[in-house]
Amino acid sequence: MSVMKTARRVAFNTGIQYAQLVINVVLGLFTVRIILDALGTSDYGIYSVIAGVVTLLGFICTSLSHTSIRFISVALGEDNPEHTRTVFSSCFWLHLLVAAVWVMLLLLAGLFLFDGFLNIPAGRLSAARLAYGCMIFSLFANIVKTPFYALIISHENFLFTSAMGVLNAFCKLGIALWVSVSHSDRLMVYAMLMAGVEAMNLLFFCGCCALKYNHILSFKFSSISSLRDVSGFAGWTLLDVMGS
Repeated sequence: MSVMKTARRVAFNTGIQYAQLVINVVLGLFTVRIILDALGTSDYGIYSVIAGVVTLLGFICTSLSHTSIRFISVALGEDNPEHTRTVFSSCFWLHLLVAAVWVMLLLLAGLFLFDGFLNIPAGRLSAARLAYGCMIFSLFANIVKTPFYALIISHENFLFTSAMGVLNAFCKLGIALWVSVSHSDRLMVYAMLMAGVEAMNLLFFCGCCALKYNHILSFKFSSISSLRDVSGFAGWTLLDVMGS
């Protein structure tokens, strides 16, 4: 009976993830076309260039996500609530530290990127700077969200993560439609609304963990050794992601 139950759970989780993938691809095709028409080639190019600078750091989120999932899953398997809370706390503070460091580095880099390094028309510099700031915020929210995402994944709650993925796709389609009829600076509106989606993701993931896994959440920094173990594993995972 337990084998059948496990098989059904695996089939269900696989099915909803494939469903999310199909829905996201279909909605994404419509979204890209609408936002390209709404922004125009110039503003869309500016957004893509700035997004590319920040997206290059996406491997950081990947390596940190793998690390958090690994440590939280192992801690849950040990059935030691106190140790699990310590591991989550270490993951949270590591992510917060990494996020803060990258925000500072990107803000410093922004002083040079817009001073002739990026080929942006002079009349669009203010919009480009705002878009850059919104993307820095999005990166910060993404990194801070990672331990909460890892906690949900470690409990195999793929229904929630898939639902959030579909919700994101619909939100981005709605943003594209909104921008297409906006009379304000469309690049600024698009950048701010996209940052709003990341803020929503952070709030929803935190809210889900607070409701379902509140007994694991802990933000008290209490173990240097645990933080060292997590950061060390994250470093090796980062090297693996960069090399692949």
